Amino acid sequence: MDELEEARVQRILDLILRLAAGDLTARETPSYAHDELDAIIVGLNMLAEELARREEQLRVQAEARQQASRLEALGTFAAGIAHDFNNILAAILAHAEVGRHQLAGEHAVSTHLEEVVASTRRASALVGQILSFTRRGRAELKPLDLVDTVVEGLRIVRPTLPTAVRLRLSLPGGQAWVQGDPTQLAQVLLNLCTNASQAMPEARGVIDVSLARAIDDQREPRWVLQVRDDGEGIDPDVREPIFDPFFTTKERGSGTGLGLAVVFGIVQAHGATIDVESEPGAGTAMTIDFPALEPPDPPGRKAPAPAEPGPSEGAPHASVLLVDDEAAIRHSYGAYLRHLGHEITTCVDGREALEQLERDAARFGVVITDETMPRMTGRELARVVAERWPDLPLVLLSGYAAGLDRADEAPGVRRFRRKPIEPAELGRVVAGLVAESRE
Repeated sequence: MDELEEARVQRILDLILRLAAGDLTARETPSYAHDELDAIIVGLNMLAEELARREEQLRVQAEARQQASRLEALGTFAAGIAHDFNNILAAILAHAEVGRHQLAGEHAVSTHLEEVVASTRRASALVGQILSFTRRGRAELKPLDLVDTVVEGLRIVRPTLPTAVRLRLSLPGGQAWVQGDPTQLAQVLLNLCTNASQAMPEARGVIDVSLARAIDDQREPRWVLQVRDDGEGIDPDVREPIFDPFFTTKERGSGTGLGLAVVFGIVQAHGATIDVESEPGAGTAMTIDFPALEPPDPPGRKAPAPAEPGPSEGAPHASVLLVDDEAAIRHSYGAYLRHLGHEITTCVDGREALEQLERDAARFGVVITDETMPRMTGRELARVVAERWPDLPLVLLSGYAAGLDRADEAPGVRRFRRKPIEPAELGRVVAGLVAESRE
């Protein structure tokens, strides 16, 4: 072996030692002799590149896990706040409804109470959206008006954008019916608008959100939702993998690469498609194509709203056991149900309710209970009631009950409603259960 070959072997050994020590930037230039030593150098360089790629992937995945952990903690925190906030909203809503019913005719205060009711409903919807963003779940597809969904979604998006970013909206004149999950579609809008704002130099520019009707090649109707920005655009070399999990062009520590991957998954779950148009320096347009649905009601005619129960309608009355650890809920719901003619007994938790039932369960026609209470939860109370008094119907109320979406998911629960429940809806639930028990 001559001196030149010895030097090349030494360089190879040095490269191996540097890689073994964790220096994944180590590279060696082949001599282009195209012999076995050059093949070893090329192989070691490829190994170093692969190790560096895997290390970067592990780093991004670790950041994503940390982000998921933070979101989980945020979800737990938000759930606790939502429970208390929903109780406040429920009390406001119930008292306002009682006041509306007690005011005769065109009273001047009625308009103000209607505004209170409307504002409370909007606040309740906002709490629901926040909770949905902090927890994962399967899409619950149902017919919805995409116009309303976009408007409500952008109400959440707007406060998250820099003040120098303008948001412009273009919507069709009528409704746009699709099969969708409103919470997940709001998440799509949030992710796309966030990405658009981050692509703008100095966080300044315009985001155009538009919705339009189209006809596909098979002459089937579609609804096309587009989010367009005037930002820096996407380089052609990275356009294809932008929907891949953990892919990001942002600086280290400033992104997980999950935003567009989440969008892509939601779009697929909705049976829709997403297309990207972009040129460097000319902005980006994300276009989502949804299959259109026939309107559930004839155009221009809305389904009549359920009649609000009232004491004069002759609905069956009952003795109701109302269980909630919040005094404001006991007072407000109790006041509304008394207004409908029901007799109300209140308890602060499940154990006190059991004591009432043990003394005289026969006097009660319906039990209404909160889920989250000290000493005994609503679901625990429901199981005992089902075992000892199986004919006594129980309504479970909750602002946020993890893993509970339907009454049949909790033994002993005849009806499940989320807080803050509309007082009129609560009245209809009670009337329906009383009528069922008397059949």
